Amino acid sequence: MAYTIIDVGYSQGEFDWESAKGQIDGAIIECGYGSDYDSQDDAQFERNVSECERLGIPWGAYLYSYASNDDMANSEADHALRLISGHSPQLPVFIDVEENGLQGFAHRACEVFCQRIKDAGYTTGFYSGRAYANGAGLGDLPWFAWIAEYGADSCSFDGNLSAWQYTNSGVMGVDTSYFYALGGGGSQSGVDLNALADAVLRGDYGNGDDRKSALGANYDAVQTIVNQRLASQDAPAPVDLNALADGVIRGEYGDGDDRRAALGDNYDAVQAIVNSRLGVSDATQAQTYTVQSGDTLSGIAAQFGTDYQTLAAANGIDNPNVIYPGQVLTI
Repeated sequence: MAYTIIDVGYSQGEFDWESAKGQIDGAIIECGYGSDYDSQDDAQFERNVSECERLGIPWGAYLYSYASNDDMANSEADHALRLISGHSPQLPVFIDVEENGLQGFAHRACEVFCQRIKDAGYTTGFYSGRAYANGAGLGDLPWFAWIAEYGADSCSFDGNLSAWQYTNSGVMGVDTSYFYALGGGGSQSGVDLNALADAVLRGDYGNGDDRKSALGANYDAVQTIVNQRLASQDAPAPVDLNALADGVIRGEYGDGDDRRAALGDNYDAVQAIVNSRLGVSDATQAQTYTVQSGDTLSGIAAQFGTDYQTLAAANGIDNPNVIYPGQVLTI
């Protein structure tokens, strides 16, 4: 089976946990961002943890990473450990790696952070968008893999998927995920669901009723993982927007309506990159951008030659770490 898990932070304000309790199996709570400074603690973390503990809701935590070296990754681990000290999270403690420009260090950041959390006695893992995670090569990490991909029938992560964040407007209107196990590394009560999925794909458990009988209570969870892996093998390669922008600049996609037709759903994103490269900023150009899965505010700002603080102010964004696919930003 898959467990319904939400993630909540200060941007949700004083979240109504009483109403959420009957709709969820647990929650991952934002504890803060970056290195170990009190000013970077999530303002609602203590209240959210207290409410989950009061209501008996299993919870874990995540910290948004800005690490670009080992010292910063260790400081981020210190940050998370300081905040969860004195508590007993039943779900993993995650590092959230998705910051634009840091993909090259993301794999190492996960290694440093997760090892520290594990050594402290907690279950651990990493969170990222599907395209970012695959680009960073996170699929070979041994930790609990929590991956976001919206608007798809499955999550095409290049690794053993432990949890899939499938929407940013699910239960109570917040980010909602399917967790295929509630423990670390895809296991619960000593059962390694990913290892069982490996065996199913090798043919060790047959098909149909034979497989159901052999896997017993683990059938639904294992079959979900198997389906995800098979779907990811057939998934199309992610669109390289920068390569399309290169083609536009070379003249391969024409102009006006011809270009729009050729690029289809990618037109707005590609044109924004082209405009940024060419320094186009006059008022005749559309000054909006539609957020794509895996985008960050700082990355979008870089495309348009501005900074994330300016974009946040122009769009009334209180938390620059929280933007959603489909959100239209004024540039």
